[in-house]
Amino acid sequence: MKEDKFVSSVMSGALYARENTQSVIIVVLIVVAIIAGGIFLNYSRMNKKEASATQLGLAQIEYKLENYNESKDLLVSLVNEYPKSEAARTGNYLLGHLYFAFGRMDSAKFYWDKTLANKKCDPDIKAASEAGLAGIFSNNREFLAAAEKFEKVYTDFPNYFDRSNMLWLAAVNFQASGNRDKAIELFDKFIQENPESPKTMTAQLLSSELKAY
Repeated sequence: MKEDKFVSSVMSGALYARENTQSVIIVVLIVVAIIAGGIFLNYSRMNKKEASATQLGLAQIEYKLENYNESKDLLVSLVNEYPKSEAARTGNYLLGHLYFAFGRMDSAKFYWDKTLANKKCDPDIKAASEAGLAGIFSNNREFLAAAEKFEKVYTDFPNYFDRSNMLWLAAVNFQASGNRDKAIELFDKFIQENPESPKTMTAQLLSSELKAY
């Protein structure tokens, strides 16, 4: 019985198709268009991911070759063309780094702020961006703000690969700000945590000089 109903259904469908050829063709074309659109969208997404990653790689190569302007141009193109890509998250950080090196602090701040606004930001890149903003404060001779931000990076990112340097920079900037006690505290902490660092002897000398006053 079920088989008879199935055969009847197929036959009815075939009869409808013969009698309504144009309508069936239109429906088939719509279905094909939907399927093709889905395939194209998926391919387009993959293609954008690959293209953005390639562009980031080229920018990094130019950077290593010390072609900094070429690297910058590639990164600007990357973050503008593929703003939501994973590569663009790294690109925004690197643009902050390059603009800082060029002495363009407003542009550096813009791209580091943009990096930090992304919730998917890698912890190391986030820490480095915060440290970059601290560096802008220091460059502008806002030593207390710089010191507090460097110390915050040290505190908030315990797994950051450059964490010991954050402690060092916090101490140096506290010293520059005139906060002697805090500078001594952080220099001594640096000495305790980094006995083998090349900076340890300098930290000992600076701490001793500050304590002598």
